[in-house]
Amino acid sequence: MSPVEGSIARANRLLVLDDDPFIPRWIRKVAEHEGYDVSICTDLTTIRAVHRSARPTLILMDLTLGGGYQGLEALRLLSAERSTTPIILTGSAEP
Repeated sequence: MSPVEGSIARANRLLVLDDDPFIPRWIRKVAEHEGYDVSICTDLTTIRAVHRSARPTLILMDLTLGGGYQGLEALRLLSAERSTTPIILTGSAEP
């Protein structure tokens, strides 16, 4: 594989972090249809291992994992991974 091909393949890797089982499955269905390789993580206990194996360039994560603001903790755990762009989502109506 050439460096360009490797860059293109890596650019299509998505990690979804959400404790609601419906949301990651829905995102996977849509993203895979668009050509993304999707990995799912449902809690903070495995986020580092899943991130290392998936090597995503984009992370979609829930801010309110487990009812708290554990999405911020996930950002802290992954802060050394500058090659990954996080997008934080929430369904919470509270500020």
